[in-house]
Amino acid sequence: MESDEVETPFGIIDEQTVKAIEKWRHEAVQEVMDEVPPLRAREIADFVAEGGRVSSFYRSRRKPMGPWMLLALDAVIERDFEVSAVERYAEPPSSAHIPPVTQSVPVSASENKTVLFQATRFVTEKKSGRKWAITTDEDPYCGAYYFIFETAEDDEEVKMQAIWKSMHKWLVNESPIKGGALRANGSFMSVDNISLDDVVLADAVRKGITKNICTFLKNIETFTKNGNKNSRGVLLAGPPGCGKTLTSRALVNHRGDATSIYVTSDDIREPGDLTGIYSMARMLSPTLVIIEDLDCLGGAGMDRKQRSGHPLLGEFLEVLCGSTTNSQVVTVASTNHPNLLDEALINRPGRIDAIIPVSPPDAHGRRLILRMEMKQHEVEEGIDIGTLAKKTEGFTGSHLVGLVNNAELEAMHRLDCDSKDDVKVVITQNDFDAALAEIKETRERAGGSIMEEIRPSGESSFAELYS
Repeated sequence: MESDEVETPFGIIDEQTVKAIEKWRHEAVQEVMDEVPPLRAREIADFVAEGGRVSSFYRSRRKPMGPWMLLALDAVIERDFEVSAVERYAEPPSSAHIPPVTQSVPVSASENKTVLFQATRFVTEKKSGRKWAITTDEDPYCGAYYFIFETAEDDEEVKMQAIWKSMHKWLVNESPIKGGALRANGSFMSVDNISLDDVVLADAVRKGITKNICTFLKNIETFTKNGNKNSRGVLLAGPPGCGKTLTSRALVNHRGDATSIYVTSDDIREPGDLTGIYSMARMLSPTLVIIEDLDCLGGAGMDRKQRSGHPLLGEFLEVLCGSTTNSQVVTVASTNHPNLLDEALINRPGRIDAIIPVSPPDAHGRRLILRMEMKQHEVEEGIDIGTLAKKTEGFTGSHLVGLVNNAELEAMHRLDCDSKDDVKVVITQNDFDAALAEIKETRERAGGSIMEEIRPSGESSFAELYS
């Protein structure tokens, strides 16, 4: 038998004939399927158009907008429609109903709402009596959420986008997302119970923050009515541990009716992420966008030769002040290394309008921080806070908090404490002195002497080994 021949119960036929038979069978089955519409198409046509022709309108959204639009659809249907049935269909060519799928969507930091996700709702508009089939599902290839609105073919009388526009209007005006405290991925963040009064700041720093951020947000509608630029960029610059993060978190509680979006460098993974964040900010405006560690954001803190043409830096420059106006959006960014930031970013009003230096506290500020922190611990009477403040010149707020914590650990070690023992730990002046000496030693090592100290004498340095 030749290699291009196939043995069958009807005799030997060549492969070309077999392929022709397979093609004919496939076309015949497809022709039958085309003549008999799937169950989903038949039921939708019967409901919305009494068996006639159907018009459809399609939209898709990625996260975080996808789940939010599910929430908006639920609200609009509950308000404007009567629901006749909810179905879900198996993939063609199957003609079967299968159970709908729901999804949990956050409506606060501690509460979720269950909404329909993969389902087709057969609804009737309360005012007009027009019937619709509204399908929601997920694109298996890209993970986007898609929405299909189907009704009787009558484009002149029906605006196909009406429901979608109603969903968007509800989302930006009535939803729990509007005015909420959000993360960049759209989830709600747990808001710390702190205010700007809990943050020890120099008077000039406090004035700069309240004027450029809090006062601006409170008067943003006036700026809009007067035709002034109603977006703003503020940079908090200073060494680590000086309260920039604490200030940023406190500002979330001072946002008033504005929405806040908290962004870290981990949220910016690829081109498009920043554009999505600012698109969300404009939609939910007035909005306070807080960006932690701006120098870590792709391209912003690189060497100038390296960052030239960096896509994320270019995108950030564009979203701050580009073709689309950030109406009623205030950006507050922080950095430990302002000298590393691109000049086009920080020396350009409209992107960064104010740079506020946040420095280590002065003696008065150190006394306040020490006193506030000691209230959280058992401390013996007579501790000389003024002397401690003088001895800690150059310490940041984080160093001072660490001093009190280390002093308590020193006291536990001195008393040989065990968590099973009922021993009251009281921090003494000697504990503070020992903790202070240890922190100063740690700071010296962090300053660059640690490698010299731990390398055995006579051993070659790393530079010598690799030269």
